[in-house]
Amino acid sequence: MPIASILFCSALSGIFLITQHPLLPPLGFMMFISWRLLRPSLFPMWAGLPFGLMDDIFTAQPFGSGGLLFSLTMLVMMNIDNRTSWRQYGMNWVIGAILIIIYLFANLFFQGIYQIRAEFITIMPQTILAILTFPLMLRLAGWLNRYRLSS
Repeated sequence: MPIASILFCSALSGIFLITQHPLLPPLGFMMFISWRLLRPSLFPMWAGLPFGLMDDIFTAQPFGSGGLLFSLTMLVMMNIDNRTSWRQYGMNWVIGAILIIIYLFANLFFQGIYQIRAEFITIMPQTILAILTFPLMLRLAGWLNRYRLSS
C-alpha cells in the first residue's frame, strides 16, 4: 500500500496541465514524506533512490535529480528521528513544509534555472498549495495505513 500510493501520487503529478507556471504540488514527494513521518521504520534507507527515479520518470524532471533529493530526504529524516524523541502534528507540518520548499528550489536548480530570485515568484503558488495540502497528505497516509493494518 505505501509503495503503490507513492507511485500513484507521482503519476498524478505528471498529469499534463497546460499552465504558464507550475501549479501542481509534488504529490509523490509529499506522500513519501508523509509515510516517512507516519512510519519511520517502514522503508529502508536506500528506498529514496528508486522512489525518486520513478518520480523523475513520471514528472519529466532531469533523471537522477529525484533520486538524489529523495535519498537526501531520507538522510535528513533519519537525522531528525535520531535527535527528537517525540513529535507533534504541528512539528510534522513544519518539517514537511521545509522539505517541500527545499525540494522545489532544488528542482529549479536541477532544471538549469539559476536565477532563483526571478523564479521564486513563479513557483510561489505551487509552494503555497503544497504546504497547505500537506496535512491532507498526512491524513491520507494515515487512512491508508489503518486500511493496510486492518486487512
